[in-house]
Amino acid sequence: MKNIIKGAFLIAAVALLSGRAMSQTSVGETCMGSTPSNSNFIIGGNARLTADSGIDAVGAGYLRLTNAYQNQNGYGYINQAFPSNTGFVAEFEFESWGKISSTPADGISVFLFDGSYGPGTFTLGSFGGGLGYAGNFNSAAPLSGGYAAVGLDEWGNFSSQVFATDPAPGRTTHSVVIRGRSADSTPYLTGVPLTNTALNTKWFDYGTATVRPPQSAYFRKARVAFLYNSVLGKYQISVYIQESLNGPMVQVIQPYILNSPPPSTLKIGFAASTGQFASVHEIRNIQVSSPAQIRVVKTGNASVLPGGAMTYSVNVYNDDMTDISGVNFTELLPANFTPSGNPTFTPVTAGNALASGSYSGGNYNGTLTLKANSYATLTFTGTANFSSNSDDSLNNTAIAKAPAGYLDAYSTDDTSRVTTYRIPVASSSSTTICGNTTPTGVPTSDVTGTQYTWTSVLTSGTVTGLANNATPAAAISNTLTNTLTTPGIVTYTMTPVMTYKTPTGNQVVSGTPTTYTVTVNPAPVVSSISVKTDAPPALTLIGNIDGLATALQWQKNGVNISGATNSSFVNPHYNKNIDDGMYTIVANNTYNCPASAQVNLVAPLPLKLVSFTGSRNNNTDNLSWVTAEEKDVNHFEVEYSNDGGDFILAGSVNMNTDAALTHKYSFVYDAVGTAYYRLKIIDNDQKVSYSNVVKLNGKTADAGTVSEMSINGVAPIPFNSMLSVEINSSTDVAGKMEIIGVNGTTLVIAKISLAKGAGIYTINGLEQLPSGIYILRVTTADNHTAIYKISK
Repeated sequence: MKNIIKGAFLIAAVALLSGRAMSQTSVGETCMGSTPSNSNFIIGGNARLTADSGIDAVGAGYLRLTNAYQNQNGYGYINQAFPSNTGFVAEFEFESWGKISSTPADGISVFLFDGSYGPGTFTLGSFGGGLGYAGNFNSAAPLSGGYAAVGLDEWGNFSSQVFATDPAPGRTTHSVVIRGRSADSTPYLTGVPLTNTALNTKWFDYGTATVRPPQSAYFRKARVAFLYNSVLGKYQISVYIQESLNGPMVQVIQPYILNSPPPSTLKIGFAASTGQFASVHEIRNIQVSSPAQIRVVKTGNASVLPGGAMTYSVNVYNDDMTDISGVNFTELLPANFTPSGNPTFTPVTAGNALASGSYSGGNYNGTLTLKANSYATLTFTGTANFSSNSDDSLNNTAIAKAPAGYLDAYSTDDTSRVTTYRIPVASSSSTTICGNTTPTGVPTSDVTGTQYTWTSVLTSGTVTGLANNATPAAAISNTLTNTLTTPGIVTYTMTPVMTYKTPTGNQVVSGTPTTYTVTVNPAPVVSSISVKTDAPPALTLIGNIDGLATALQWQKNGVNISGATNSSFVNPHYNKNIDDGMYTIVANNTYNCPASAQVNLVAPLPLKLVSFTGSRNNNTDNLSWVTAEEKDVNHFEVEYSNDGGDFILAGSVNMNTDAALTHKYSFVYDAVGTAYYRLKIIDNDQKVSYSNVVKLNGKTADAGTVSEMSINGVAPIPFNSMLSVEINSSTDVAGKMEIIGVNGTTLVIAKISLAKGAGIYTINGLEQLPSGIYILRVTTADNHTAIYKISK
């Protein structure tokens, strides 16, 4: 079973042991050929170049530090000493695969050691958990002259004690660990398991891969920065890991202060080891360079008007202890920014210089010379030129990079961005509305999505309903009322506001206030319609009207009633069955500000079946039913069934024609055994509805076992946006509710699942239906139907 680890390491060392400037360092070793490309690169122990043994082609190889065999140690180091008052940075890729058990082991280390050691005196530390650096594992001595090491520990014993007072926490798998000097027995300094980092992958190995995978499938890159902390006067180590080919560096160990001073010179090396468990460990593409600590901080306008002046200031810092020439600077200017010319360069510190600089394709590229621990400033000026209403921001980026031969341990701060947001500009405007309405317009803005805050003041006349608004809104929300006889004027002072989304929240940008003038014409108020029926058969409707009304008109079902132009309407011969409907009074005036009120006079349904019951006496079934509010009913048919499924005609009963409000009917039928009865109600227009089912098998009616359904009530009447219907069902059954217009068109359908017994069922979303008379029809899946007349 094989496992693979991929990665790259970066070590940075900076020292301040004297005042002299340090020189630039840049050495490397690819490990990809059949022999080292750098004559100073020393290979030893079990380490071999894979291109030298035919495993890989020349130019595509690795330095294999260990095979997947037990108790192996392999190393490679650069036999070139660097003064410890200079810095160096090392990168390398590494892989670990081909584990011989379910657990990968042991790991890879990168170490700094005394520069006086080399061929003949250099010795590696312990195999197994020592990762070729630490001692006392398997009674081995530590690395000769070791100063500090960082381990990528798979098995976890780099965190185990190597001597009695070692502060190590104990075995910690898949962790990054720092150990100290060999002279102090390589004590544990600090460490972190990958599970406690922000990395997405919490292990080093690559599952069960049996061959080395391509970097596109799995990639790791780590960085260890060994830098001088000028505040504390000591050295510190930081560790980063990158887990995808183009992903970011994630810091896994914060700067750790080393209390022990380094030797006068240092060398850098790499090792891997195995113990009882084993994996193949390989490295390549080692690059050692001087450290650089270049960073950039950019500032600029937070907001700007179209055509407004803008200033960007860019500070480029060299936080390192050495002078650096050839720092590459790029200013990515937005397309909607027009620079006024070349930037102004301010050296700040003597010796800093802008060696070259020019615009290219809208961007500015330059080269800087920066003294140690200094910064210089470039200032760009120009104007903002927005191209459309949706063009609402300028995004500007400054980038500063160390020149070739340097590696920046903290490259995340070499880019700085500034976003400048557009200030909305609104034009003053005006509108005229009728009283009792809300202004629907707002001043015109030059930025899409502008909202407003406002204050309001009455300029003339008498208008009520004025309100201020401190929270940005898209439109005015308060209703203005004018119940007098002349127009009033309200002046709004409106401030345009844009709320921009940012990576950390919102950025609110306000423009210059403008005015929005609203003329409010007087409008009548029709508060209600009173209905008087105290002098039958006459019906009187009275409109309750306030304010200026110079024209009145009554309507029935949306049609003007001829001659009905007063505040009251009288029908001297009101017939409910004929004259019911939706009555409206419309009041208007010379400002064309109409107002209206409605009352719905609802005619009865064709029939309301109050009850349908039955009883048996000596094989004679006596059926009876009671009705109310009969209209347009032609006759009844009594249907019989011996199984509750197939019904036949048992007989007919004619409609009662007297004027009583309720009517009682009866029907007699001879039957033996269980009998089922229902009423079939036929209207004059041949429409049909059915009653509940009565089951008889004794002297009285049995509770229905066949599905029966009725509408017990409907609310509210008149309805507005919703309707609640109480339906009684003798069993669980699927059904539907329909709202039908007076012309027979089905306007709304709502599927329902009726539960046994009485229940409330709701139809929502009825706002779109106009006022008028409708029929509510409820139908079950077994063809039981009930209807109810409703109004809006």
